[in-house]
Amino acid sequence: MDAETSAVGAVEAHPQQPSRVCVVGGAGFLGSILVELLLDDGHQVTILDAFLYGDDSIRNLLGRPGLSLVPGDLRDIAATVHAFRHADAVVHLGALVAIPPATSTSSSRSKSTGTPRGRRRP
Repeated sequence: MDAETSAVGAVEAHPQQPSRVCVVGGAGFLGSILVELLLDDGHQVTILDAFLYGDDSIRNLLGRPGLSLVPGDLRDIAATVHAFRHADAVVHLGALVAIPPATSTSSSRSKSTGTPRGRRRP
């Protein structure tokens, strides 16, 4: 069983259909895949996302019935309460997992190792 199937299966374990699911980080790579699967299965989905990397991954989903967006950060209590208000389930996929892109005037990577400065490869 892959991660997508188990995540959708966990939401579907509750007999209530369609369920209301909040996906934190729903505009990210994994989140956008899960959101599409949930919508396809008839769930109502709320995405809570700061959209730091834009909305390209969910553009094809915008306007779909059952989808709502709450732009904001999980650390913002007002946005979080708004997004979670009617949710039957919350799936937390929000995280900053990449190093921000380097600007033209600075670099966050070491030229010799390709690893972030201050960190060593094992």
